[in-house]
Amino acid sequence: MKTFLDTIEQQFAAFLPYSNYRVSVPEALFERSQGEMREFVAELQETAKRLVQQRDSLYAELYAKRLILQFDALQKALDKLQAADQDKPFQSSYRFARNIHQLPVEKRLMEYKKALRALNEKLSWLTEQSYQCNDEAQRQDYIAQIQETEYRKQKCLQAIEALE
Repeated sequence: MKTFLDTIEQQFAAFLPYSNYRVSVPEALFERSQGEMREFVAELQETAKRLVQQRDSLYAELYAKRLILQFDALQKALDKLQAADQDKPFQSSYRFARNIHQLPVEKRLMEYKKALRALNEKLSWLTEQSYQCNDEAQRQDYIAQIQETEYRKQKCLQAIEALE
């Protein structure tokens, strides 16, 4: 049978991939308000150990409330980290001429090939984001963006073929 501490440790597992990330939490709940995730997890573990050691029900209740508040605060910090990771928009390293259709054929072909590389980068990025996404609605949005980007890629390929 699992002990209380074992069960709590399982709950802390969600924080492990972010151990080295810096986060901010309410100062009233922890010794400091900013630090690495693993430092706050260590404080959570210490609070859980103190809770288990308590014989007085009033102190046990106090540590239980503190543990819940600490866990919730750290979960919110983790949610912010994950949201920041997901909210990073795609940034292409390529820059394009404004009026591609008015360029000479050689330069236009070069620009279309640059655009094709950028579209391939975007497709890779969108595919990666859709695989990493936990939210089904967000995943569907990525799939729609993938389809739109595939369409644009096909149009770009047609333009390249027409110019060659």
